[in-house]
Amino acid sequence: MKVWIEKTIVKGRQDRLEGDLKLGKALWSPTKDKRGADIYSSMRDVREGDIVLHLTDNKGLTAISKVSKPYYEGNGAIGSDWEGSAYIIKLTSFTELNPPLNRTDHRPQGGNPGKCGIKFESEKKAQHEGFWSVGQSRGDWNVI
Repeated sequence: MKVWIEKTIVKGRQDRLEGDLKLGKALWSPTKDKRGADIYSSMRDVREGDIVLHLTDNKGLTAISKVSKPYYEGNGAIGSDWEGSAYIIKLTSFTELNPPLNRTDHRPQGGNPGKCGIKFESEKKAQHEGFWSVGQSRGDWNVI
């Protein structure tokens, strides 16, 4: 079993608030980026039974889900910037964290108080939506 982090913007996005692709019901991404590159290949590595932590609106970990089925190819949200061919992964057991684990409230032990506790490889990458994996070696958060 692996633990994954979904980093997504929910606020103001109907596709993440309702329907088959909403937060906690499915993970989805384009199969290729706009240049045709295979940057979403990690979606093919997700397996049934894996755990997904939901990092929403750049604020923190707000929920947890379990993967119910591996990926299949379908269509992304109609009307979104990512409309078209997509990897879709079905989720189950969506549970909101109460309270959520806010990025600014949880710092690494001995960490710099100016940095957030959820560590990204770079702050530039922290600005974008994506799919992340929990690092195995040092316990860091790493983009995959």
